[in-house]
Amino acid sequence: MSDQELHLLEEKVEGLIKYCNDIRSERDELLRQTQEQALHLKELEEKLTRLEDEREKVHFRVSALIEKIEQLEVFSGGQKEANLM
Repeated sequence: MSDQELHLLEEKVEGLIKYCNDIRSERDELLRQTQEQALHLKELEEKLTRLEDEREKVHFRVSALIEKIEQLEVFSGGQKEANLM
């Protein structure tokens, strides 16, 4: 093998090593992004759960208020009829 061929082989090996290092760096960055996105997803899921719970509580409170208003209307309607007689 000539000196020139050996030098060309060395350049190719160095190029492959650089390529492997670049791929590893890219993989590490993608893993970091994936972990970051997983954390963000978990936070969003927790927020969604909190909001759903809050919505349910508000729904029950509003339903209870509507029920009280309806009772007042029934009571008021009965009072008006008694006053008319």
